[in-house]
Amino acid sequence: MRLKTVRGIVLAWVALLSLPAGATAQKTLEVRRLELKIQEALVARLGEDARPIQVALNGRKAFLSGTVDERVTQELAKEVVLSFDEVDSATNRIEARKTPTIAEGQAFLEGQDVEVEFRVNRAMSAALGKLAKAINVEVVDGVASLRGPVPDATTHELAVTTAKGVAGVRQILDLLKRLS
Repeated sequence: MRLKTVRGIVLAWVALLSLPAGATAQKTLEVRRLELKIQEALVARLGEDARPIQVALNGRKAFLSGTVDERVTQELAKEVVLSFDEVDSATNRIEARKTPTIAEGQAFLEGQDVEVEFRVNRAMSAALGKLAKAINVEVVDGVASLRGPVPDATTHELAVTTAKGVAGVRQILDLLKRLS
C-alpha cells in the first residue's frame, strides 16, 4: 500500500515537471479565478447566505461545501454553479442549518417542491413547446430556478413569465442563457 502511494506521488511530480515552466502556476491561477468568480455569482444570485460556500474545481467538476442558513441556498447553489459553461457537474456537500427534519415535515416540503416543479415544467412545455426541454427547472421553497439555453430575448421573457405565473412560485432564479 505504501509503495503505491510513493509511486503515485513520484508519477505526479514527473507529470508536473514535464510541463513547460509556469504552466502549472498559470493553470492553478486560472482555476482559482474561476472558483472566485463562481463564489461571487453564488452571493450575487442567492444573497449573503451563500457567502460561506466554498467552491473547489477539479477539471470540469465542482465541489461545493460549507454551512448556510437556508435550504433554498443549499439546494440552488448547485444550479448556479452548473450555469457556468466551464462546469459539467457538481457535488453539493453544503449543509443548511434551517433544514427541517423528517419529523418536522421535510418530506412534505420536498413533495410540495416536486409538485410545483412539475407544474412549472408543464406550463413551460405548453408555452414553449420543444424549446422547454432544454430548460432545467428546480424548485425549492417556492423559488423556481430556470437554467439552460434559450434562442432569443422573446423566448427568455416568455419562459420567465410563464414560470412566474405558476401557483406556488414566489420567486424566479433566472439562470437562462440567450443564444442570440
